[in-house]
Amino acid sequence: MATKLAKLLSLAPGDLGLFAKAWCLFAYVDWVVSRRSYESWPDWMRVEPPKVKSRLVVAECDVPKAISRIIRLSEAAGRRHLREMNCLRRCLVQRRLLGLEGIPTVLQIGVIRVDGALKAHSWLSSAQVPINDSVDNLSQYTALAENDNRIIDALF
Repeated sequence: MATKLAKLLSLAPGDLGLFAKAWCLFAYVDWVVSRRSYESWPDWMRVEPPKVKSRLVVAECDVPKAISRIIRLSEAAGRRHLREMNCLRRCLVQRRLLGLEGIPTVLQIGVIRVDGALKAHSWLSSAQVPINDSVDNLSQYTALAENDNRIIDALF
């Protein structure tokens, strides 16, 4: 425990701030997903949030580094949370953090049949490239059409 705390406190101040922001955002997203109906979720949490022109906050050449940093630190925050954070919660938090940097992402949902049951999984893509999951893992899933809201609404 002390080693984990020491490692956390050894983060650069900006990284520690991002970790804390992600941790708090996880708490909020978990509360919303667990306690409120999908219709009452904030717009930014919806599968297809409102189209907003966002200005890139980071330099174009720094986008891959910013994506990697946000995914890495938010994954660490999710693993160290009070409750288990599933793929949807991780994607919602990461999409919000990336969106605040002006980095557009697409929340994708895929399905797979396991022992006769339909299982869903979500991940984020940026510029049509998965950014928070491995291609090997995602190859097992059939991605739902981005604009097929009937299927997506049925999952919620």
